[in-house]
Amino acid sequence: MTTNQTLDFYDNNAADFCEKHDAVRLDPFHEAVRANIPAGSRIIEIGCGSGRDAARSLADGYDIIAMDGSKGLLAEIPRFHPELKDRLLFGILPCRFDYPDGYFDGFYSVACLMHLYEKDLPETLKELNRIIKKGGKGLVSIPTTRNDVRDDGIDEKGRVMNVMALEKWESYFKAAGFAVSRGEEEPDKLGRPGVFWLTFLLTKD
Repeated sequence: MTTNQTLDFYDNNAADFCEKHDAVRLDPFHEAVRANIPAGSRIIEIGCGSGRDAARSLADGYDIIAMDGSKGLLAEIPRFHPELKDRLLFGILPCRFDYPDGYFDGFYSVACLMHLYEKDLPETLKELNRIIKKGGKGLVSIPTTRNDVRDDGIDEKGRVMNVMALEKWESYFKAAGFAVSRGEEEPDKLGRPGVFWLTFLLTKD
């Protein structure tokens, strides 16, 4: 989300991306959201893509804000999920959110923080910690394995793709003030070979 080349890909392919990804169902992820964040909570999604997950959370009773750094994706979302029209937020990570400390009860991020250069993680995570209330929870889905990433951390589509060791992710989460637990590794929901995912559960200390 933070580099021009990554954002350029999503801006230039927004319609196709939304068509391809909007129908994918992340049932285990949303079960984890419901298990850890009470319905009715005020939450923010970081990197909302097609709006697929934010729309599901809204239907599940969450008061959700859906944030993305791609203006192209944000422009497509009302076509797929008109109910999110007044819940969309533009922001390029790392950024300062225009919300007071502890404003949100929780957050989640699916396949977004992987697009950050490692140097941008501390500022981004510190700001997420700031806008979440004490004891609030966040869920972060990241790839554990991808076979389409070059040695320089760029994938075949030209996007930044940060595939770090799980221990390194944990160290950044903890440094930002979160307690951390790991979920189970899962295969890719699009069926792409060599791609696996894991969800971290974060709790603000």
